[in-house]
Amino acid sequence: MKKDYNSIIQYIWKCYEKQNFNEKEFMFYKTRKEKGQHRAGIYMTDNQKYFFKIMRKDEYNNEELISKKISPDFRIVPKYDQMIFDDCVIVLYEYVDTTHINSFNFLRSKAVSMEEKKQALNLFFHNKYLLLEKTMYTDKVTNHQKADRWFWDRIKPGERVDKFYGTNGEQLINDMKNVFPDGVEQMKSFLNNIYLYLQQEHFTVFSYSHGDFHDFNFSLNGLFWDVDTFDYNPILNDFAVFYWHFYAREDSLIYKYSPWLTLYMYNQLKVEELEQIRELKKETILEWYDHIYRAFEQYNLLDELNNEFIFKLFCRMFLIDNVTTYDTEDKLNVYQFFDYVLQNREKNLKEILFSNPVTFPFRDNLDSKTL
Repeated sequence: MKKDYNSIIQYIWKCYEKQNFNEKEFMFYKTRKEKGQHRAGIYMTDNQKYFFKIMRKDEYNNEELISKKISPDFRIVPKYDQMIFDDCVIVLYEYVDTTHINSFNFLRSKAVSMEEKKQALNLFFHNKYLLLEKTMYTDKVTNHQKADRWFWDRIKPGERVDKFYGTNGEQLINDMKNVFPDGVEQMKSFLNNIYLYLQQEHFTVFSYSHGDFHDFNFSLNGLFWDVDTFDYNPILNDFAVFYWHFYAREDSLIYKYSPWLTLYMYNQLKVEELEQIRELKKETILEWYDHIYRAFEQYNLLDELNNEFIFKLFCRMFLIDNVTTYDTEDKLNVYQFFDYVLQNREKNLKEILFSNPVTFPFRDNLDSKTL
């Protein structure tokens, strides 16, 4: 059977090299252009589906090690085999229809009761807290962890922050002058000080964690996929990602600015039901924050908590998309939301997580598909 897997991988590589794919055999996910075309998809042969992923060697994460580190409470999609070609690693996986079990769709399914959703959230995060406590330690922030690609690497001079907003965020500041002038001075101050903050020596709390912890990358039954950034990452990475993507922005920005992702979103709930889910997520985030607070307190790092969170929140809010290209109403919401965080940065973080007067609207019943 091993030889059969090798043959499948070799065939996929030949098709990839030639960029010639038989549409009866291959199906590809719609993704951002930056991720590359034809690098992740489904191959079908003999009435069986396989998921495959093509990565550069430096992108590949040791999946055997990940599986050991996160077991027994969590797991990743089973792998059949992998092969190296030139500077690429091709991995062949068991096909799992993750679209129908991801956390976003699970929580928006009518087939699952509110009590079942609550139980699933509680169990999943109970296990996440156990992993946190088992693996946490403190060390300097060094920009060498895998998940830093979503934070440090995007704010380096010449990288995404400059490409989106120009040197010193000039284009962002100019846009704010037109849309939200009241926030200009606070944003200027933040941008002027962010490199000084990153150059200074800071300590934080690390644990073994996913690193890109949004609701399309895992199932509440404990299954993870897209595991490129599993590592000993700062614990605020997962928290900042989850807070912004899973709670604060809700889903309205996704439909407008990540249209490819809506192909895998199956909301079945009315606004009133979505409000109930929002409360569940709030409860989860509050409990998670308490664990984070205790970890920072244990290592005498509470003075570092707010600044690190705000830096990482900025990266998620402003360095996924170019916010200056948003519609005026959406830009205003983003600017005001972040400005509120900056204005209240001296307060207890728990106090400001859910007191922001800016809320992003729900988009209900946008798809008639069923789970």
